[in-house]
Amino acid sequence: MARRHDLTDAEWAALEPLLPVRRRPGRPSTWTKRQLLDGIRWRTRVGADTGRAYPRVKRKNRGR
Repeated sequence: MARRHDLTDAEWAALEPLLPVRRRPGRPSTWTKRQLLDGIRWRTRVGADTGRAYPRVKRKNRGR
């Protein structure tokens, strides 16, 4: 389902050849490259701060 700020098919057609090709076998990616780029664009557009999205968890003293 495409949202209004996602890449259009024309934009994706221009960007896809510029991305690196997967070279070695392994577990397939959870997200497509298009989904990753849409996520990166969303983060830069809304200015989401990772520090506020994921508050730091205090480490417990492990007997050291």
